[in-house]
Amino acid sequence: MSRLNLSCLHKTGIEDLVKTRRLLDRVPGKSSDPITLGCYEFGPGYALPSGPRPFIEEAELLGKSLALKMRNLYCSGDMMKVKNKAVKSVDIPDMMGYKRSKNDTYSERVIKGVSNIVMSSCYAFKDDDTYSFIVLNRNVKEARKTKITLPVDVAKKAKLYKLTGKPWDTNLTDINVKIKEEEIKNFSKNYTFNLTASSIYIFVVNKK
Repeated sequence: MSRLNLSCLHKTGIEDLVKTRRLLDRVPGKSSDPITLGCYEFGPGYALPSGPRPFIEEAELLGKSLALKMRNLYCSGDMMKVKNKAVKSVDIPDMMGYKRSKNDTYSERVIKGVSNIVMSSCYAFKDDDTYSFIVLNRNVKEARKTKITLPVDVAKKAKLYKLTGKPWDTNLTDINVKIKEEEIKNFSKNYTFNLTASSIYIFVVNKK
């Protein structure tokens, strides 16, 4: 179980990406499970509507980050301190990469590995008596049983905004990935839920 304890109120080419993913698939993590490279979103650039640049709805739908859109729409106020407890993690070792110079030449270099990358993370915000929590699962294969522990009593009714689906899905030809909204009627200061693979959840609740 991933336990998230909130203790305070307050033109890489696609071929290179595939090669990196294959390499990571062969690297065992702490639990001997393979590491899979998860790409939450991948799409074209877009022009910001400003000055002479008009608002183009298609560009807004295809180019913008849905994860960032969720943060802007549903999370406000000051960030809270979050303590992770009993969260599964993996280690990525050093690997060879390439450095591009100003004259478009490439040279090999070692990319430093990173240890203890947690598979689940939580980011919390407080705006007066309203609390919002972003919880994400970086694992593209496994759901995570997750518990949020809060320092205050909160209302039973809460809003849940979800971004789920396969990490390689895009909105290039159709709106395949959508933000879904649900209502929770049994939220509490100790709330346990299943965080689906490769997903982002945002809970919004008021203080009791």
